[in-house]
This record gives sequence, structure tokens and C-alpha cells, in this order.
Amino acid sequence: TNGLFTLSDACKFAAPTAEGLAHAHAHGVIHRDCKPSNIILRDEQLLSPILIDFGFAAMTQPAQQLTRLTATGASLGTPAYMAPEQLFGEADVDARADVWALGAILLQALTGTLPFGERNSGTILKMLALRQEISLDALKHRAPVEMVDLLKSMLRLDRATRMQSMAEVAAAIRRVVSH
Repeated sequence: TNGLFTLSDACKFAAPTAEGLAHAHAHGVIHRDCKPSNIILRDEQLLSPILIDFGFAAMTQPAQQLTRLTATGASLGTPAYMAPEQLFGEADVDARADVWALGAILLQALTGTLPFGERNSGTILKMLALRQEISLDALKHRAPVEMVDLLKSMLRLDRATRMQSMAEVAAAIRRVVSH
């Protein structure tokens, strides 16, 4: 095979991954380094993924007031999967950065491409500074319009217009696969 996931298989691992992240977010933890190598698929059914490596995780308020492990302006994570606000080192990175990352993982699983292609972090930053939108053309022939719309909402450059919660993402993924 070409290494791509079917829509059904991509949704099988993405929905429980989103639910796990929603659980972490509900407890004040933002992963900040979601990428394929941090999702362990334990079996061929893909139904019980394990999210690992919370080394760059951040606590949200009020726990964040207790300790700050990274300085404002620090850009931690894997650039190909980092949300724009995270790449720019903004101080208030929140759960929507994980929404972006899971969107990038889903896009890659379905098309073999990342939101900005196989570019280095400098080129990605330049594209973001120019507000270059993510192209989902490669997805149009591999997934229904509901998945294309979901990924559009997960990969919006402006986090204010991006899908807001991982619980919302999980529910949307489950709706796509049930149609």
C-alpha cells in the first residue's frame, strides 16, 4: 500500500485520540507535541491508541500560576504539527493548538501530506506570516465533504475561528465515520 489510511481507519484512531486529549484538556493539560510518533496504535483495530510524550505539555490556569516550565516566546514542539500561535511562541497557547495538531495528523494519514508540505520551520513561518491558507485539494478525492469541512475547521490559521474543543472534534470525527 501507499501507507495512507482509509477514512474509516483514520477515524478509528483519531476519535479516541481526540477523546484522550479532551480528557487531558478537561484536567488542565495541553499536550503541545501531538504527532504520529506520539500516538501508539496497540492493535490492528486502531481503537485504543495511546498518546505518549507529554514532555512539552503545559498546564492551563490556575495550575499554570504555580509553575512555568517554558519561557514566553519559546517555541516547543515539532514544527510540521504545530499550530501557528505555537510556532510564533505566543504565551497563551491553549487546547486549540492540539486541535490543529490532530488536524495535521489526520490530513497526513489521509493524503500523505502535511498542512505546509515537507517544508522546514523557517519556510513554514514565512507562509504563516503571509497568511497562506492550508490547501485541502489532496483530500477532496479521498474523503467526503464532511471530513474536508472538519479539517478546514481544525486547520484554520486564526485560532479564534478554529474548532474550539477536542470533545467537539471527537464528536465530529464519529459523525463522519457513521455516515
